[in-house]
Amino acid sequence: MNHHFNTEIAKLYGLEEAILLENLYFWVKKNKANNQNFHNGYYWTYNSVKAFNELFDYITPSKISRALKNLEENGLVKSGCFNTNKYDHTKWYTVTEKVKAFFENETSILQNEKSKEEKEKSTCTESEISITDINTNNKTNMINTDVEVTSDEVPPAPKKQKHKHGEYQNVLLTDEELEKLKTDYGEEKTEQAIQYLSEAKEMKGYTYKSDYLAMKKWVFKALEEKSKPKYQNNNPLAYQDEEWSRKLHSMTKEEIDNLF
Repeated sequence: MNHHFNTEIAKLYGLEEAILLENLYFWVKKNKANNQNFHNGYYWTYNSVKAFNELFDYITPSKISRALKNLEENGLVKSGCFNTNKYDHTKWYTVTEKVKAFFENETSILQNEKSKEEKEKSTCTESEISITDINTNNKTNMINTDVEVTSDEVPPAPKKQKHKHGEYQNVLLTDEELEKLKTDYGEEKTEQAIQYLSEAKEMKGYTYKSDYLAMKKWVFKALEEKSKPKYQNNNPLAYQDEEWSRKLHSMTKEEIDNLF
């Protein structure tokens, strides 16, 4: 099966976002043509994360959820619920005017808005760059991205997007950083470390330029120290290690006191 997506959207918002947006736009446009699923002034389509995962089985459910959330946060889609069954919580989606303008070849609108957000430096003027050259012989209206840039400057690569994690949503990691931590420390320990850092930042106001480095530098070590056996209720005779406990029981009170 072949899946298509717009490379400009992928560069601006992410690969998964571009794939899902292509699907949503197709069905919204089809429903409009058939005059179906019209609510609150918009035509809609609907799907669950599970259904999206079955359709795009190479994208994990967590990435699908994150991509749909990013599309909403960036003003590309809106979500709603128009199910007739009150127990059915399947989400409905429609695309915004930004997306319609993009797919209808008014690409400069979306490009300019994203450029302002990222504040990319460029010495080119609008007359020097054109991204609206359309190959009208292409039935899918694909955009000609062969753009001639006259500036000697190479635009900086867009920063990889960081996502919020932890109970307080204050631990910021890119997908690559998260996968690297899971590979190095295991998924369970990584989740514990994220929770530990989230609580520490919430309670003590810690801030870091890179939560990824903070986790590698001290969070995992702190968890390791925390997991080591300790005296219970400050009573050395209640030490968790049975062999050491038996040894303590055979010692005099003076010998025990000398240990501390």
